[in-house]
Amino acid sequence: KLPDGSLVAATSETAQFLMEDKASGPYGLWNLVDDLLAYSPSYVLVNEQQVAWDFGNSALPLLKWISEMGTPVFEFRSHTNDLILYKLDY
Repeated sequence: KLPDGSLVAATSETAQFLMEDKASGPYGLWNLVDDLLAYSPSYVLVNEQQVAWDFGNSALPLLKWISEMGTPVFEFRSHTNDLILYKLDY
């Protein structure tokens, strides 16, 4: 369970939909660092494989920033996908 008042951004529309009242900013894909900075979510839910598939090389700055500014607090790993919840430290 996330702390009350926590906002979560997600890098896939499915994950964003599942966040319901915890969603940060507009509904949709989060693929730019500037968007995360503008809405300041407490957490970001990342599927690195999907981000790479959807955005190719343009996803690299986002993934690098998340790995530098975030701390993994939950990881789900499978043979086809990894889903990681990062707490962002601005």
